[in-house]
Amino acid sequence: MPGFPFNIWSRIRSWFVAPDAHRSRLTKLISRVSVEFTACMMFHFIGSISPTPWANGIALTVLVYYTAKISGAHLNPAVTLTFCLLGHTHPIDALMYWVAQVTGCAAGALWIAGLVPGLNMRNAPSGEFQALSGCFTPAAALTPFQVFAWETVSTTCFIVPIFSVVWYTQHKNGYGNSGPLIVGLSLAANALACGRFTGASLNPARSLASPIVFQCPYPVYSYVLGELLGGILATLAVVPWYGISRSAWYRVPSFFFGLTMKNQRSIKLQTISEVDSVVQTRVQLPSTISASDICDEASAPSSPGLASIQEV
Repeated sequence: MPGFPFNIWSRIRSWFVAPDAHRSRLTKLISRVSVEFTACMMFHFIGSISPTPWANGIALTVLVYYTAKISGAHLNPAVTLTFCLLGHTHPIDALMYWVAQVTGCAAGALWIAGLVPGLNMRNAPSGEFQALSGCFTPAAALTPFQVFAWETVSTTCFIVPIFSVVWYTQHKNGYGNSGPLIVGLSLAANALACGRFTGASLNPARSLASPIVFQCPYPVYSYVLGELLGGILATLAVVPWYGISRSAWYRVPSFFFGLTMKNQRSIKLQTISEVDSVVQTRVQLPSTISASDICDEASAPSSPGLASIQEV
């Protein structure tokens, strides 16, 4: 990723050099982070009190509807990591999201400790309602590595369908309001598949939240590392079909997946009819001049009309 550390430094410096220019952006970032915190708090609370795949899937669907237009409805550090690697979310924003997601889920665990009888802070869950603590308990026969592998595979399978929603909604006007349903169904399906083995956390924030409040008897690192690796593998699975964001925060070689360099001001002429349309509109050439004539003259240095099209 050429220029990776310099892009981050330039962004940090710009906040101090021109604070007024970024005041509105700061307000938007605070709004997005606050929504992520609130939604994660509700998601961990509801998903723990009703620890079934369908309840978690329905809760996630509702919360995605609630947050989609504000924060992008990540609600999961692994999803945020995938968005970041694909160029949709800047690392600084991703870090803020991670903090909001983990602290939000931890706040949801505090709700559980305060409202559910027999569940006390810093104590191992016990009693009639110990299954409602939000602690994910793997099957007794599983090793920590198997827990890691299950969470990796399940998180990857959960995240990949999400990007069909993102891509088609952005580029093809598809799915639209039905997008959150696909996200919730993806979670429910994967939870039904692996829940009997690991409890199906599929979310590093939820894996960390209850152990922060209670003494959960499971290998937290196996869950968190597996889920983050799942986010990375989901990136590799998404790129060949849906590519990298055209407005990625890092620079992408122009030959890489057919994407242009960041901040390169150009238009993509995909079809001959589009060439004709742009030429007639921008250059106002006679209609008798065809797109094939334009293409034949594309390499000529004395063609100011075509140069102006390429540098709109």
